[in-house]
Amino acid sequence: MKKALIILTTFTLTSCVPFWPFNPTSQSTSTTTNPTSETTTVSEPTTVPTTETTTSGPILTSDSTTTNEPTTGPTSSPTSTPTTSNDPTTNPTTSQPITTGPTIVELKSIELAGSMNKKIYLETESWNLSGLTLLEIYSNGTIIEVGDLEEIRNNNSSNYSVTIDPTKPAKGVTEITIDVENTVYNRRSIFYADGIVVNEIQNLNGYYSPDEYDLTSDLPVNYEEYSDNYIYNFQHTPAQGDVNVLVVPVAFTDSTSDTSELLKDIETVFNGDEEDTGWESVTSYFNKASFNNFMPTFTVAPEWYQSSITKATAGTMDAMSTADLAEEALTWYKDNYSEENGKEFDKDKDGFVDCVMMIYAEHNYTVQNSRYDNFWAYCFSRQENDSSSSSPTTNMFVWASYDFMYGSKGSGSSYIDLDAHTYIHEFGHALGLDDYYDYSGQSNPAGGFDMQDNNIGDHNSFSKFALGWEKPYVVYDSSEITLKSSALYENQFIIIPAGGYDEWNGSPFDEYILLEYYTPEGLNEFDVKNPTYSYYTQGPNTRGVRAYHVDARLYKVTVKSGNIYFNDYVDSLSNSDSAIIAATNSGIGSGYESDISEATAFDLIHLLSASGTDKFKSNYFISSSDLFTKGDKFSMSTFKSFFSKSGKMNDGSTLGFEFEITALDNESVTIKITKK
Repeated sequence: MKKALIILTTFTLTSCVPFWPFNPTSQSTSTTTNPTSETTTVSEPTTVPTTETTTSGPILTSDSTTTNEPTTGPTSSPTSTPTTSNDPTTNPTTSQPITTGPTIVELKSIELAGSMNKKIYLETESWNLSGLTLLEIYSNGTIIEVGDLEEIRNNNSSNYSVTIDPTKPAKGVTEITIDVENTVYNRRSIFYADGIVVNEIQNLNGYYSPDEYDLTSDLPVNYEEYSDNYIYNFQHTPAQGDVNVLVVPVAFTDSTSDTSELLKDIETVFNGDEEDTGWESVTSYFNKASFNNFMPTFTVAPEWYQSSITKATAGTMDAMSTADLAEEALTWYKDNYSEENGKEFDKDKDGFVDCVMMIYAEHNYTVQNSRYDNFWAYCFSRQENDSSSSSPTTNMFVWASYDFMYGSKGSGSSYIDLDAHTYIHEFGHALGLDDYYDYSGQSNPAGGFDMQDNNIGDHNSFSKFALGWEKPYVVYDSSEITLKSSALYENQFIIIPAGGYDEWNGSPFDEYILLEYYTPEGLNEFDVKNPTYSYYTQGPNTRGVRAYHVDARLYKVTVKSGNIYFNDYVDSLSNSDSAIIAATNSGIGSGYESDISEATAFDLIHLLSASGTDKFKSNYFISSSDLFTKGDKFSMSTFKSFFSKSGKMNDGSTLGFEFEITALDNESVTIKITKK
């Protein structure tokens, strides 16, 4: 890797003729600067004072040499003040003799003023001499500023040649030689800078940008591919490009809410514009969240499907019976409205419609204050169904009440005309995303403010990565990366893989630290300004870095006699019979996914608080103090309480990186990541 070099100096430039503190006299007009400053400017001839310069710190000294002419340049400050010539024929900038009558004024020496202090170099570059000013000293005491030494060195038409030894900065250098020669007068001065400290600093470009790598072909790179080997036969809805999704409003034999007005609202909440809903529709939300990488449309059946079961039966059914109802609703739609026998809803041509969204004509059970606990919202799969390429069948389906649209009598927000939050959350499951909250209610690993957590805000960058909408910056060495808002711009997040880049399996399904720039904008804005649900958190109304520990490693499992057994973590799938499962944010006994201890031992996505205290273990929600802002730092040693293995990643590796927020404003954040 390339290494950058920084030179730290505290020297004052001096030579055989000291750098005088230039002072104007009554005989000439000049601009003067104390020689200990960065630059000295003398725009007109000036006289030389009788005082000498006092120097401190590393010293720059000079040997003045005359070739083919006697060396008459002064070796100390003159004891009297020479008179500056006012003859208009004087032209010192051409390095020609200055004449005043019979008196010939000659160039006696050349000197430098300025400093090389606090400059940064790359070892592939030559020394940067900007800030050093070349001065000509004439026999009558006149001092002429020729110009910036770096410009003179780069100017082929100059009367000067400038060389430096060593030619490149290098670690361990404590002295450099600057050789300056006037090629007209053959005047030459050699300057030595002693006491220079050259420190090696690491190159801060140790990362791959999103367009500089390809994801692996050995593992799934999104949840659609994940479906192919998932232990449960969930055929996740494609999340790329245009997808047509079927929505079937479902009524029961004793329903009273199956009205045409309600049917229009269902159409609007799925496909409407912002002005129609008061916030977003399901379609507009996913267009924005995916940065137009995913543009679903929802075909809403033109009438209610009148099922043959009662409200009581539907409200007490289990998920598998509800899956059978989804197949009935699909068959009804194909028989009455589909010209392609349902194939228009099977984008990936796997013989299953991509998803059936069933919106039932009853209140959810919390509004009814009833025990009809199937009247809730969830996503599930009709796992045992056979596929059909000629007439696709049901696999993924969503089941949700119509009243999630309404804040007055349902669970929707009273701040929105038609609230799509719940339908967006459940459709996220159809795409493959898990819930990020703990079903047991004992902890709040992801901090609450996320669409797959408490149905609010934008999707976090892990979700977007795993759905194939974005790619991250991937760190392999010390880096400095500037991010813009993850809510407004694509590909604005970083992953730091566990054990380093060489250990990353090249997919979203691995373990890493993820950093994104959170702002209360875009799809976050509404849920920052309005309490969507009175008992849920609002997002932080400030800016900062959200840092997550992601453990989405895949577990290879086998099924024997109805039991699931853990085999190993996998970084490649050698054959189509490999069955996989990822971690969850719910512990054993929560009833979520399975009781595979390996899959529930670690959180899928765990928010790291800038406070250094893992309050999310105690069921707290994210606040502004949890965001990393300018000056905040992270290291595994100071944040070890967030990690199950106390300072190590879940796979037992050492992270090997630290990070610090070095700059933050309304437009961007800069994160310095240091390899340890």
